[in-house]
Amino acid sequence: MKSIFGFLFALLFSTFSVYSQVEEISEDIFVSEETPEYPGGQVEMQKFIASNMRYPQDAIEKNLQGKVYIKFRIDNSNGKIDSISVAKGATNCPMCDEEAIRVVKMMPNWNPVKGSEQKAYWVQLPITFVLDDDMSKIPSFSDEPDIIDDGVEITKRYDAHWAGFDIGTLILMSKGFNSSFENNPYWENNVGKSSSLNLNLFEYKLPIFKQYFGLTTGLGMAVSTIGFKDNYILQHNQDSVFALKDTIQSYRMNSLSAGYLTVPLLLEFASKPKQKKSFYVAAGVVGGLRFTSSTTKTGKYENGDRFQNVVRSKYNLNPITLDATMRAGYGLLGVYASYQLSSLFKNNKTVEIFPFKVGLTMNVDFFKKQKSNEDE
Repeated sequence: MKSIFGFLFALLFSTFSVYSQVEEISEDIFVSEETPEYPGGQVEMQKFIASNMRYPQDAIEKNLQGKVYIKFRIDNSNGKIDSISVAKGATNCPMCDEEAIRVVKMMPNWNPVKGSEQKAYWVQLPITFVLDDDMSKIPSFSDEPDIIDDGVEITKRYDAHWAGFDIGTLILMSKGFNSSFENNPYWENNVGKSSSLNLNLFEYKLPIFKQYFGLTTGLGMAVSTIGFKDNYILQHNQDSVFALKDTIQSYRMNSLSAGYLTVPLLLEFASKPKQKKSFYVAAGVVGGLRFTSSTTKTGKYENGDRFQNVVRSKYNLNPITLDATMRAGYGLLGVYASYQLSSLFKNNKTVEIFPFKVGLTMNVDFFKKQKSNEDE
């Protein structure tokens, strides 16, 4: 996930031919030419550790790294692991020791050595925690022949601040950031009955400098609802769009709604890699592609009957939009504001109109893998 600078978390571990190293660290480890095997072999063990290991947050923030030697016993009758301990810990990184033990405890039973009279085997597993600011620098292990291949590499993922819910209001602005439309008063919307609702589904952050700066993109859906102040009926033809006031019927709700698929491109600052306890500020643009639009009128006739009239049409709305936006907050909560750079309607169909939106946001990564309390 890093292009220029970033965070590299590599998990490196050796085969069980590392017994020359074992004797230097602990004399009670049994040396044998045959040992129990992880189910599926070394490659599957790499995958297991890679998918379950999590670089400790304190170690990331303090820039701590090192190698941990985990010693454990394997019962040759059933392959169960027990007596897990740290044979040699990482220098100045006790949280790395704890994380390595946690993952080894999660391992499934190993395959025993068939036909062996040995009741149990001791194994020592080196796990190396590495931080690197440059993703282009992949560590070389030519001086460590006991490492399997080049180890298992896991790219550190930094949380973005796009996925989640946005809820707010909007106001229609004329050119020059003015909310009045002297010759077209029907575009002066009712802010209290107007809304901006966003469901941001996917997010991806491309770090530029560690967790602090990065480019955020993603995918979402937005629905803008413009509430008219008076009993206007929106009219349109091939050449124009306008509104006429209904002098007979009153409406309880009278609005124009449009739905868009949205894609952001934001330059984001975040104080920490994870959303929790992180301050963030993001600014950039959001592109939109309209996929639906309609007008809705609700009210009551003189005889007391209620009505709801929905008309679906394009209304000469611009099919593609571009908003300048800014987002800021702490943890899961924040605020946002955006100003549409492109006019709401197509050129020359009516006066230029630029929606301005502001509201609250809740950051929720819907597709982020949930971890149990034990994993946390």
